[in-house]
Amino acid sequence: MLLQALPQVQAARRGAQDSYSPINSLDFHLREDLLVTAGDDDAIKLYSVNTGEHKQTNYSRKYGAAHVCFTHHERAVIYASNKVRRAARAGVPRVTLCSGEQRFAEPGAAR
Repeated sequence: MLLQALPQVQAARRGAQDSYSPINSLDFHLREDLLVTAGDDDAIKLYSVNTGEHKQTNYSRKYGAAHVCFTHHERAVIYASNKVRRAARAGVPRVTLCSGEQRFAEPGAAR
């Protein structure tokens, strides 16, 4: 299934009007035909595996997005931060230990 879906997803990402950025992680839903990706542009994108259609995009501008994965719900994902921030006093870079949850709108719901 992975090898069949990737060309469609890559084509959808190239054809999207927003920025094209490398994908740093992806996950397939266990029961639904959905794929979620996290990109270096801090975008979390939801795709249909059957058609390769881009369904929705959510952004995590403050913390970035990496290691995205689905939860038990088909429209909820969790992800980790990929941003590095500098310690105010020591001047030593440290990784922000923050993660988040995103919920995608139900199909047909008003945004």
